[in-house]
Amino acid sequence: MLLIFPLSRKRFLNTNHLGKMIAQYVVHNETHKILMVLRPYQFYATEQIVNQVATSNDNGYIWHTTGSGKTLTSFKTSQIIMAC
Repeated sequence: MLLIFPLSRKRFLNTNHLGKMIAQYVVHNETHKILMVLRPYQFYATEQIVNQVATSNDNGYIWHTTGSGKTLTSFKTSQIIMAC
């Protein structure tokens, strides 16, 4: 079972973490000509999925509600995994 533990606000706004967010968790939407940054829960889910893929052959499950950005989360996760 994957558990997501949010970072504190202080750790989330840390310079190193913000650099990681900008470098890895921003998606350029060509259609609307905008940059989309993953929301914190999308970031946590992506980190956990990448970790699960890297360390285990077991399945995992991420629960997101309607309109929560499941497509963006899975898109960015697949990009990161394919880049490894």
